[in-house]
Amino acid sequence: MIIKILLLIVLINSVNTFAEDSWVDITAGAFYRQRSVYRGALIWDAPTLAIGPSFKFFNFISFGAGGGLSFYKRFAERHKVSLGLRAYDDNGPNGPVIELGDEEEDYKNLRGSTFETYLQYDFKYGRYVNTVLTYYKDIKRHKGNFTNLKISTAVIPFFNIGASFGVGDARHNRYLYGPEGTSGLGYYDLFSTLFLPFLPWKGRLLITYTTSKITQTENQQADYIRGQDRNNNFSVGALWSF
Repeated sequence: MIIKILLLIVLINSVNTFAEDSWVDITAGAFYRQRSVYRGALIWDAPTLAIGPSFKFFNFISFGAGGGLSFYKRFAERHKVSLGLRAYDDNGPNGPVIELGDEEEDYKNLRGSTFETYLQYDFKYGRYVNTVLTYYKDIKRHKGNFTNLKISTAVIPFFNIGASFGVGDARHNRYLYGPEGTSGLGYYDLFSTLFLPFLPWKGRLLITYTTSKITQTENQQADYIRGQDRNNNFSVGALWSF
């Protein structure tokens, strides 16, 4: 019921947006990842390169292979509310993804594919602090609940540091880490991002380094993790908007 009410509010507040903004914005991107890590769990221990577009319609609807489908609305430039749907599959890279190393599916890839809805609130305080709070609800596989809090700040222009924390119920954490997982804090990330808006044709470059830690012994020793509870990751993304 709450999600339906929020969606109605977003729809009502977007009527003027349809009349004022261009009807579509397209962003093309290329993303290199040293490895794939999902909520602290190592999914694919080899580099990949993903290439593809994302779309924004009427400054209200967002659609892309990586982010799924979402409806969003900005309020007073500092606040943004999003309601969306995304798919998850931990099998080997597929779609517009190029494998750059050798890796085989194993115990890290035993989760069944699923869908989850999410409700997200972004708060940005000037250039200095950005906070994102997201609630996820699985609607296909395990019906679990998960909440993520992400906080970042600009140390110097074009350079951010931050942390994120993920809390799941027992159903979510057992799906993610293995049947032995337990509820509560599942993982945390520490990350730094360098943003360079200097690529040709008005492109932008994002360079990110992340270190992840799965918490609680039950999650760390669960069957899909098996003690590999710390993961570092390096990624580079290039974006062009049209």
